Amino acid sequence: MTLRTLTINTLALVYIFTHSLVAFAQEDANSKLDNTQYQEQIENLLVSNNQLFRENKGQWDPDILYRTSGVNADASFYSDHVFFSLHKNKEISEDPQEPFEVKASFLNWRLNFNGAQTKNVIATDEIDRNIKYFTAGAEDGRKLLEYKELLYEEIYANVDLKFYNSVKGDLKYDYILKPGANVNDISMTYEGVKDVKILEDGKLSILTEWGEFLEDAPYSYQIVNGQRQAVEVNYLITDGNVGFE
Repeated sequence: MTLRTLTINTLALVYIFTHSLVAFAQEDANSKLDNTQYQEQIENLLVSNNQLFRENKGQWDPDILYRTSGVNADASFYSDHVFFSLHKNKEISEDPQEPFEVKASFLNWRLNFNGAQTKNVIATDEIDRNIKYFTAGAEDGRKLLEYKELLYEEIYANVDLKFYNSVKGDLKYDYILKPGANVNDISMTYEGVKDVKILEDGKLSILTEWGEFLEDAPYSYQIVNGQRQAVEVNYLITDGNVGFE
């Protein structure tokens, strides 16, 4: 399907963890939280009023471009994927021989953008909170800037991908299809999860070792003569790859 100008607007992964989280089936038998506490923790993952995209100035893996953090979770942004890490049951060692050792349970997975050919990742709406990273050779600290939006330019031909936060602090993303774009070029793979399937109501079910996350059904619109016109769009799974139709 080739459209003149189509914006596919999806409520992204961490929005899944909040308002669109319909059910979460706990499977970790070693969890020290009761169901109510655990549900509250999950609903707060990657949700924060101060959630911003922080640039990498050498404090992380050099392939990481930006990172955002919330309560008990992080999302690291690479040129062709996003790496999510959730953690719980954090404990600080009481052993005097290892006073700073921290133990926790982790759940990691990747959202891969298959065939991505990102030309550039642009961070916009700069926020300066005077945060510095101290390391050898930079005793005065390297200033770390933060931003409210990330734009993946031309992640696919004539397709941009924008990450941002809602007023409630939920992490979202929009696919923006420009003239000549083909929605079939968009292909994503959830790596490190147990299963991904489309439910009858159009939501995307992502089954992990910790339970099931539900991503809201996508919605889209086309801009014609300056006016938004709704365009039907649904998830499509082909050979394990998630796209739209």
